[in-house]
Amino acid sequence: MMVGELFKQRRQERHITIREACAGICSPSTLSRFENGHSSMAAVDWVALLHRLQLDWQDFLPPATGPGIAPNAFISAFRHAQQVKSATAFAQLGQQVARNPDWQPRSQQAAQWIVQLTIMHQFPAWLAKDARLIDACFNYLLDTQLHGQIDDILAAALVRLATPAQVDTVAHTVLKHPTTSAPHWPQTDLLTALALVYLEQEKPEHAEQVLAVMPAPLLGDAGSGITRHILLAIARGQQGDSTAAAIVQTNLQLIVAIQANGLADRLLQESAVQNWVNRDDLVQVEALDEVEQATALFDN
Repeated sequence: MMVGELFKQRRQERHITIREACAGICSPSTLSRFENGHSSMAAVDWVALLHRLQLDWQDFLPPATGPGIAPNAFISAFRHAQQVKSATAFAQLGQQVARNPDWQPRSQQAAQWIVQLTIMHQFPAWLAKDARLIDACFNYLLDTQLHGQIDDILAAALVRLATPAQVDTVAHTVLKHPTTSAPHWPQTDLLTALALVYLEQEKPEHAEQVLAVMPAPLLGDAGSGITRHILLAIARGQQGDSTAAAIVQTNLQLIVAIQANGLADRLLQESAVQNWVNRDDLVQVEALDEVEQATALFDN
């Protein structure tokens, strides 16, 4: 049974009409198309619908069947789940990690933590913040000293939920041992996450220190280089640079121009970025329908 069909069944069991279910969330026609398998549902609307009907999101996950994912395939699968911004994709990935016996125990645990932390941050209505899990991840990272790409991904997920002291410790580790090897996207994601947290805390000097060690973007990855310009502009804006807003706006338009709409959308969800953006100007650059499609939760 498709996800929309299962939702329809649960809604009808509760004797809730389509209009009652979607009031203030989405249009009745949107919900009807979703229930009948003709369209996707945006993540934010899906979370709101589940909350209104008091449904458990885990009931909509497919059963844990099929082969597990190999360690060397985890990073690309996680990257895909990030790009489509799908809680289901993350949860399925966690199930696949658990089913593969080829993982080293510590790496397997780290990969499962990555999935849990990501859902906590991106879908908090589905998975509440767990302080004990955050502490366990932090202690793990202290022991491993960020030795690999899995650790970088875990640290990037952790700093979005960690205490300020834990964030500072992770940042100190990164700054003390900057990478000398070829850059990879988990490094960039970790440094970006640290910079965003510091900008949210209005600590622009700390953000600049982190961004200063960000490796040069990989060939073809213009988005990461532009993101760095945006975050540096915000840091300088927090220190009084009057040109910051214009620089942020111009670079966001550039991200859209290179058709990295998923990246533009993720940045626009960040409170540290929102304060420096005139959304009306961005709407003129690209129709927001494309951004909404990029963040759809389910693809039919």
